[in-house]
Formats: sequence, structure tokens, C-alpha cells
Amino acid sequence: MRLLTTLIFCLSISTASCAAQPLHHSPLHLARESPFIAITIIDCYDGDTCTASLSDPWLPPVLGERIAVRLAGIDTPEIHGRCAAEIHLAHQARAFLRAQLAAAQRVDLLAPQRDKYFRLRGYLIADGRNLSTALIEAGLARIYNGGARQSWCVPS
Repeated sequence: MRLLTTLIFCLSISTASCAAQPLHHSPLHLARESPFIAITIIDCYDGDTCTASLSDPWLPPVLGERIAVRLAGIDTPEIHGRCAAEIHLAHQARAFLRAQLAAAQRVDLLAPQRDKYFRLRGYLIADGRNLSTALIEAGLARIYNGGARQSWCVPS
């Protein structure tokens, strides 16, 4: 019986050590009352939509890993746009956003909410810089708060 108990104990330890590792461990655990949520950006689909993992130890993986995050307050051109100019601008916006995020030491999500497609919508803050504002200043985004989108295609 003692041998069986020892064997079960050893097996349980070895299977626990083989468990899948989380995508990341954030070195920062913010207080629950903080307006910021530290996140890890996995990739960006276009200039205003990224895939991210939240660095909140209280969230189960199904709620916090590999979720879509939409940058609040802006509209950028679509990767599958209606004209060559829109597609070109979309690639520029995505490259700009990826470069800003890759260079950042810390990325936070400020004021997260759910949008109509159930994505998280909020402000991405990279090393203290609001990336929605940065995209607008670079001419790669427009202010957008819902409703009909303006065309990125120049009429001929």
C-alpha cells in the first residue's frame, strides 16, 4: 500500500511539471483599482485591431488569452479595402502600430469595454503614449466614435 501511495505521488508530481506553460508572465501585477491593465500584444491584424493576452492573474485563460482588442476612438483603413489607396494605407497603419508596440517596454490597455462585436475596445498606451492619438498624428487614422465610416478611397 505504501509503495502504491508513493507511486501515485510521484506520478502526480511528474504530470504537473509537464503541464502547458502560460503564454507569458507579466512582471507587473497592478492593483485592482488601477485604471491600467498590463497586456502582451501577440500581433496586429490592421491599424486598429490587435490580438492580446491580458496580464491579470485573476482571469482564467479563456477570458484573458489571445483576445481581440480594438483601439478606441479611431478608424484606420481596412487591409481588405475597397481600393489600392486604402489597402496601401492599411499596411502602413499596421506597420506603424506594430513598430510602436515592438519598441515599447510596457503596453497597457486603458478604459476597456466590449464593443458591438464583443471585442475589447480601449486605448493602447505604449510607454505612456496613446497609440490612437499617435496613429491620428501620423495621418494613418481618423477620429471615430461609431456610426458610418468615411471612405479611405479618393473619388476619381
